[in-house]
Amino acid sequence: PPWSGMIAAGLKPVENRSWPPPPQLIGQRLAIHAGKSLDSAALQVLGEHQELLGIPDGALDHSLARSAIVAVVTLRGAVRVADADRPDETLTPLQIGQPRRLRPHRILGGLPTPAALDAIRSPWAMGPWLWVLGDVQAIDPVPCQGAQKVWRVPDGAAAAVLEQLRGK
Repeated sequence: PPWSGMIAAGLKPVENRSWPPPPQLIGQRLAIHAGKSLDSAALQVLGEHQELLGIPDGALDHSLARSAIVAVVTLRGAVRVADADRPDETLTPLQIGQPRRLRPHRILGGLPTPAALDAIRSPWAMGPWLWVLGDVQAIDPVPCQGAQKVWRVPDGAAAAVLEQLRGK
């Protein structure tokens, strides 16, 4: 939190990672998990840049679920980016709102060029890898212990997520 909540709200169309997605995940549905720790520095920065990021009033308050799956998305593809002005430097979430000119290095998963360029222009884009998300379906938080990187959702939590999705 709060990044997972911004994805669930449909506001954050990219997930910034230091590594590309495994090829077999592109085109697949992924569960978005809110970790157990709150990134309070990020929450403050998001509040400061609420208008720039298109975050409606009150949305930050509702993005704080912890240790739970909060949404399901489709991983549409990925884009490797660099800052055209500082090619050896990766931006961090605390640099949101600072001017930058990202450029694509590599596009994965057959992502159409216009979609890749839209991802790069997103104020949420930092890189070096942008995992481009689509078909966001927010759900009521499903308690679930998480893990680092990509992991398999335990059967009980997966069943609860699927039950909610069937109801939508």
